[in-house]
Amino acid sequence: MICLDRTWRTIFIVGRSNNSRTNNLLGHESRVYGDILLGNFLDTYKHLSLKMLLGITWPYEHCNAKYILKTDDDCYMNIVSLILWLSEYHTQQGTDPLYIGKVQKNMAVVRTKSHRYYVSRSVHRGDFYAPYVSGGGYLFSGHLLSRLYKVSRHSRVFPVEDALLGRFMRILKVQPRHEKRFL
Repeated sequence: MICLDRTWRTIFIVGRSNNSRTNNLLGHESRVYGDILLGNFLDTYKHLSLKMLLGITWPYEHCNAKYILKTDDDCYMNIVSLILWLSEYHTQQGTDPLYIGKVQKNMAVVRTKSHRYYVSRSVHRGDFYAPYVSGGGYLFSGHLLSRLYKVSRHSRVFPVEDALLGRFMRILKVQPRHEKRFL
């Protein structure tokens, strides 16, 4: 996650490990560089939504960023190109809410219990997710943080992180926008 303002700050959001040595190293890294946000949950695929929630809560409480960029650790982002694009967008569009990435539409909810994307009907009733941007990388306006934070506190969480953020954005009436810079 990167909080973009006049400057930027990179934060690595991670959960705890079953390995105490790894946890100690993460704690050391956090103390030395101040760039790790350590969640109080096991760092597993099923907990990506908890990371996303932490990625909303922390900047809401600690940043005054114009934009929030989330990328996976195996993704590359050309920050210079992105900042130039955002500067132009900000000049032309001003405070219009922005939620961009690779848009996914009409994505079916997986109901097979053994599948890693499984979501029960009790958590998500519909057969399809609201349109969302896929989780490899996305960006949204910082001024949405307070509203996202409030919505996230009153919503049921399911393990498909990017679709969950799409649900929050739909509640806020913010439409995802496809941006070719995100694959």
